[in-house]
Amino acid sequence: MLARSTALVLALDGGTTGVRALLVDETGAPAGDAYREVLPDHPGPGMVEHDLDALLKALLDVARTVLGGVAADRVRGIGLSTQRATAVVWETATGTPVHRA
Repeated sequence: MLARSTALVLALDGGTTGVRALLVDETGAPAGDAYREVLPDHPGPGMVEHDLDALLKALLDVARTVLGGVAADRVRGIGLSTQRATAVVWETATGTPVHRA
């Protein structure tokens, strides 16, 4: 069990087939993890698309899972890893994606 004063870092990874959250303490030891599958669509040969709403929902879900009961002031950093080749265009007026990623 973690000491109440232990500093934590939340790592979030948006991968090709799902999202993962890992919570680590100041020594680098895992303090929690969660994974949710979010499979891409294949609308045509050689094409891969991702539902951004599904990705965001899964990302928030895994973050909430590993942070459940953790005081916000214990989280000293957040790391985010995503797919480098994925592009998203957002509608600035609404904040919604114009198309799938």
